[in-house]
Amino acid sequence: MNISKFNYVLPKNRIAQTPASPRDSSHLLVIDRKIGKISHHHFYDLPDLLTPNDVLVFNETKVIPARIIGKKNTGGKVEILLNKEISPDTWEVIFGGKLKVGSIVIFEGLVGKVLELGNYIAKIQFNKSGSALKSTFEKLGKTPLPPYIVPQDPESKIRRQYQTVYARLEGSVAAPTAGLHFTRRLLEKLKSRGIQTEYLTLHVGLGTFAPVKEREIEKHHIHSEYFELSKETANRLSDSLRVSFALLTYP
Repeated sequence: MNISKFNYVLPKNRIAQTPASPRDSSHLLVIDRKIGKISHHHFYDLPDLLTPNDVLVFNETKVIPARIIGKKNTGGKVEILLNKEISPDTWEVIFGGKLKVGSIVIFEGLVGKVLELGNYIAKIQFNKSGSALKSTFEKLGKTPLPPYIVPQDPESKIRRQYQTVYARLEGSVAAPTAGLHFTRRLLEKLKSRGIQTEYLTLHVGLGTFAPVKEREIEKHHIHSEYFELSKETANRLSDSLRVSFALLTYP
């Protein structure tokens, strides 16, 4: 399929620059596939739209402050987006600016050396490691918002907004955005209605950010992303699927 089929025009005034407050007051479009009906709701209506036969699976990943701006020792600006920890002192990053193997990148209180380089990916070794390095990232880093969002709020507030209320395990360079609409109140309401909820972890990474350069979408190589799914959760989901299939096929 040609990539041009995915092109569409999205007016800038249709791109929300701030999240809905409260989170679950966002709009929700519902399609009834059986009759082809489309209806408009709010996200807080979700418990009334689901039944105890439904299962919701939540991604517990937590976004790290992955966007860091520095400069080369020659003076040019460099922006990196942390992607994956390779070792206690080395990270794979997505970068903007001109780099080469051996380049020295300077941040506030942190220095990195480029070990490997690709089209938009680099491996950088830093002069700190382990918890000291992560603490520095926490101080220097900014929330990796999409480029079409221009934040007006302070970083401390953005970090709270761009995180699901159930985020637990750090590792993502972008939020699992569908989950941003859930509130603790809504989760409790879903639980009280007997709707099954399960949790897993999938760290959003390079597979989300890597540009698509192929004209035919089937030729695009999607990068792998780290995930965790416990055996107990997998078994419960398998049981739920068997029950759902039985209900769908019952004469």
